[in-house]
Amino acid sequence: MEFRITNKIHLKLLGIAIVFSIIFYDYLNSILFNFFKESINIFNYSITLSFIFLTISMVIMIILHELIHGLSYTLFGGKVKYSFKFVYAATEEVTNKKVSINQFAIVLLAPVTIISILSLLLPSFLGSTVFICNLLGSIGDLYMAIGLIRYPLDSKIIDTAYGYKVI
Repeated sequence: MEFRITNKIHLKLLGIAIVFSIIFYDYLNSILFNFFKESINIFNYSITLSFIFLTISMVIMIILHELIHGLSYTLFGGKVKYSFKFVYAATEEVTNKKVSINQFAIVLLAPVTIISILSLLLPSFLGSTVFICNLLGSIGDLYMAIGLIRYPLDSKIIDTAYGYKVI
């Protein structure tokens, strides 16, 4: 069996993110408003510096997210390669190492869990922004982790460039 990340799945995940954003519009709006309000105060009313700060924060979060995926793979004996594919970053295990479903679930869920916890240590205006952006950026990881439920617990997973194989 194989799970392939296709353009159709990308559109489905984008749709989920949009629906989530619409449902929680007021909450997301208040998070971004608080972020810009606080960062504008920090940068002496410079909206440009606030946008740069937001961009740098998100780039750091994305890099940290992928590094956590890689560290998780490494803890289970794998070797990883990092890449950028179109508009997203990716971590791929390159040795075709077989991991258990539980190990693969840990690899998938480690970034959203760890970054969510770390966001609690940041000032609230930044922590809330990092939390929600990481959650929205982790929709693919959450989708793949939920998809693991349909396979027998003793199955092994091999990561591929565009999904995974189940053995």
